[in-house]
Amino acid sequence: MSKYFNTIAVNFNVMPLQIALRRQPGLFGKYKDRCTGESPHRDSDDIWVRYNDYQNVSNVDVPLNSNHPANGPHRPVWYPVYYQLPQIRHLIFDLMALVEGEELGTILLVKLEPGQQIYPHTDSGWSAGYYEKYFIPIQTSAGASFNFPDGAILPELGHVYWFNNSILHSYTNNTPDDAIMLIVTIRSDKVQGAL
Repeated sequence: MSKYFNTIAVNFNVMPLQIALRRQPGLFGKYKDRCTGESPHRDSDDIWVRYNDYQNVSNVDVPLNSNHPANGPHRPVWYPVYYQLPQIRHLIFDLMALVEGEELGTILLVKLEPGQQIYPHTDSGWSAGYYEKYFIPIQTSAGASFNFPDGAILPELGHVYWFNNSILHSYTNNTPDDAIMLIVTIRSDKVQGAL
């Protein structure tokens, strides 16, 4: 059993969101700030569902990384895609209820094409220390793995995973299909660090 990740739920219905994303593939990649240059996310495309207000991200003339001023204390806002993808709401708020969430943070949909990876990295900065991080596979196939020093999550549809993002982690998509991940951060004072 890993000390860096856990399966915390099963039977989350991801199919409606998967279908909605297939119908709107152009939603990925509108905001490329996290996926450029030498970023560990450079092989991926994002949909920003909830994030720091874009004016706080775009008005700083340095690459977006964990030390970027936009990753300091802030209250994330909903981006327009939240209203374009109503199928995401039950996943977010069922997870909030499950972990007795008190505050909702960043929400991203991340797409990784076949043969690509998210390179090994750790998340630091205010957000990483303030929120717990959760992962829900929206689309996955055998051969994808979310890697940690003491093992790997072999993603299964309908499963929800907690993970420690302050530990070195990476994701490889050695499958013939796109991998799509829903990443949600939540503040839960009652269970902070206890999962």
